[in-house]
Amino acid sequence: MKYGLAELDQLEHPDSFEFHKRQILPVFQPLLLFGAAINIIFGISFLYTHPETGQLALVLMALAAFLILCISYYITRCSSDKHFTLIVCGFGVVSILLTIFFFIITPKMIVFTPFTLFYFLFAALIIAPLLNLKQLVPILVILTLSVCFLLIAYSDEGLNLIITYVIYLSGLLIFVYVSIYKVHQNGQMSFELSSNLHKRSMTDELTTVFNRRAWYMATRDVLGKNDPRALPLTVMLLDIDFFKDINGSYGQIAGDRVLVRFVELISAHLREKDLIGRLSSDQFILLMPSLSLAVAETKAEQIRSQIQLNSVTHMGKPVNITCSIGLVSFRSYVNDISSLIQAADYELIEAKRKGRNCICAVEY
Repeated sequence: MKYGLAELDQLEHPDSFEFHKRQILPVFQPLLLFGAAINIIFGISFLYTHPETGQLALVLMALAAFLILCISYYITRCSSDKHFTLIVCGFGVVSILLTIFFFIITPKMIVFTPFTLFYFLFAALIIAPLLNLKQLVPILVILTLSVCFLLIAYSDEGLNLIITYVIYLSGLLIFVYVSIYKVHQNGQMSFELSSNLHKRSMTDELTTVFNRRAWYMATRDVLGKNDPRALPLTVMLLDIDFFKDINGSYGQIAGDRVLVRFVELISAHLREKDLIGRLSSDQFILLMPSLSLAVAETKAEQIRSQIQLNSVTHMGKPVNITCSIGLVSFRSYVNDISSLIQAADYELIEAKRKGRNCICAVEY
């Protein structure tokens, strides 16, 4: 899938509050509601399996469900990293204190600990990235597991707790998977968007060839290699004859069509290693490595004649075009790009002095 400028607003850094709020939390909220429902179900089942403490367990499970619902509600009300962190920490502290308090009253209330485990693992995954404290994740996980399993060690509800933990951790694993997927998706979108923007910044929007900056960069790379196999180095500068008159007589749309067709005819004669760029409105330049002047002159004549024979139709009327070409071949490397262009430009001026629609060439 390709992404464009319209997707720019959808990108946030994965370690940001907006990214979690817009892409992670909406997925996690149904899991929170699912956890609330599971708490109620366990509370009701505990009421029948342990009549002596079932009523208190049901109350505790209802309290846990209420906390989960509050979390879901306040998450949507957060407006910053700070508020979100305070809310998560606040509910987390309340839940762990309630767990320990009711366990002291009666060890049967160990069934309340899965909520605390689930909650603090969630907090570790969310808060730590927001605070840019990645080391906080293992610390929170270890502390939470230590508290929960210490409570389990003094309980006789081992099998029930195992079942409970499996259910809660299944939900947590789903959340972790979705989080990783969303982070990957965000990163992929960011990469493709940046690649697309980079490509746009390097190409001429109308003709899709290199713009002036990109051609300079590509040419600088070729010159910087000093590869003797790239010699002779030939530069061809092409200019559409009387292009301003075409714009004035037929309009901007006709001028654009002429430019597009002009580039199409040139590109048909290029090799893969040739570099073409648009220097100005109607002026294009070619860098052709390892091409002799004689071969380049033949190629230039083919381009010139093809352009002369192919007109552009605008509103049912043919728009005839011709071009002037300046051609320069270098038998040794020239490190200065402006020297390449200046030499080709001089030959282009000579071609225009001779009446246009012709080629002037020289070898250095």
